[in-house]
Amino acid sequence: MRDHKLNDSSFQLLLQKCGGYLENFGNEFKDQIIYLLFDLIENMKQNLNYLSISVFSCENFIECSSIVLQNLGQVIPFKLEYLYISIHIKNMSDFEVFLKNSQDTLIYMKKKRVKYLAIRHFFVSTSDDEVDENCCYKELASMKDEVENLSYRKGKI
Repeated sequence: MRDHKLNDSSFQLLLQKCGGYLENFGNEFKDQIIYLLFDLIENMKQNLNYLSISVFSCENFIECSSIVLQNLGQVIPFKLEYLYISIHIKNMSDFEVFLKNSQDTLIYMKKKRVKYLAIRHFFVSTSDDEVDENCCYKELASMKDEVENLSYRKGKI
């Protein structure tokens, strides 16, 4: 456990020193640094072209997913070419917040500035909040209604 904390602090220090120069970034974030993600993206905004986020290594990935959806749209770079998000969408209202907050960036999809948007939707087929053996993954591209709502943006979904 101590080595894990050391790795997290070393990683944070590395990102503070060179984060502004990164163009491509992807990581599975742990609970304790999920809020640093948004500061990091804000600091890397000018150079960041590719962003990949997965919250499934978080202890409470449902809550982390909600945090990402509610906050990412506010800091997402305008010139982003690639965005991959692997999250659990429990509340469609969280997804709507993400779309509303990232509207200026996603408008660039219509102008073909954003070339690729990938969202992996993780859902649970039972009514329990707990994830069990009945859960499965679903790509956004297989969700016909949601894709039709986004299709006018002319990006690859």
